[in-house]
Amino acid sequence: MSLILIKNGPSKFDLMLGLFDRYEARTSVFELETEEGRIELDLIIMLVGIHNRAEENWVVQLSTGGLVFKGWYNTKKREGVLECEEL
Repeated sequence: MSLILIKNGPSKFDLMLGLFDRYEARTSVFELETEEGRIELDLIIMLVGIHNRAEENWVVQLSTGGLVFKGWYNTKKREGVLECEEL
């Protein structure tokens, strides 16, 4: 499957809040650029890990419906890259 570009996403605070708030599925809005154009999706933050702390790059796993997105996200630039996987 082709790569999906994150063109605008949550702040570092909102990203971590979404990860640590486990009492309810908190979503964050991500603006994505796909082959069909730009879309906004509310995605559940399932996993955040260190990719490159100095550059504020994070490994992320996000989901919505029956789809899981894996990739990296830069909280300083609010950009990143995802790949989509079906559950």
